[in-house]
Amino acid sequence: GIPTKVSIDQYLPAKSGNKPVFADASPVSGGYWVALLEKAYAKVNRNYEGINFGYMAEAMRMFTGAPSV
Repeated sequence: GIPTKVSIDQYLPAKSGNKPVFADASPVSGGYWVALLEKAYAKVNRNYEGINFGYMAEAMRMFTGAPSV
């Protein structure tokens, strides 16, 4: 429940062809903001394995502090 700053860099885990392993660019804007938010969420949970395909409501609650279902 305590707000915490999380610093990340712009690098994302990628497979061959520079395609991101997890979240990809937005099909509408081409932006990578979802992938960067996912990276911050993984960092808070130690690593990508720590989120273990977690529930979106969990991540939204963490980022906003608002109840989420």
